[in-house]
Amino acid sequence: MFGQTFNPFQGLATAKPSVGGDYLGPGQHLIEVKLCKYQQSQDPKKLGQPQFIAELTVLKSTDAAGKEGYPAGTKRSWFVAMTTEKAKAEIKAFVIAALGHDPKQIEAHVALGAAQAAEIDALLMSSVDPQRQACAGRRLLAVVEAKQMKPNAKYPNPGVFNKATFYPVDQNTGSVITFPA
Repeated sequence: MFGQTFNPFQGLATAKPSVGGDYLGPGQHLIEVKLCKYQQSQDPKKLGQPQFIAELTVLKSTDAAGKEGYPAGTKRSWFVAMTTEKAKAEIKAFVIAALGHDPKQIEAHVALGAAQAAEIDALLMSSVDPQRQACAGRRLLAVVEAKQMKPNAKYPNPGVFNKATFYPVDQNTGSVITFPA
């Protein structure tokens, strides 16, 4: 070892690149948004596919069995491949919950016409704008359930995915905000 230079990157050339993240598992998680971003996939199978990613910090967590989940401070991500209208709806629901808006009021505003829809689009875009990061620092509740995927021609034996539903919370108390029906 003496006389040799230590190279911390030795063997890096043959390491397999990672293209995944650490995601929320089943349970209930009080989270804080660190940042939201739009990017294109680096996964060779999905290269260039548009993605929405929210980087999160867990504040409090219980797993699906109601036991303690992730320790406070755990970093996690929420990811959506932006390839379908359903994906856009998922992102919209996340941003609306993070910003503490009533989804029914948002829909009523959009229904007023194109100008109002453009206002909502601008609000949603502010979540991924590197200068604004409208969702950064906001807290919300993520309820994650394991869901069995349905078989289809492409995937005759599909697996399970974790479906997250987001709820707005009071930014001081962390309690879920309920809106009038």
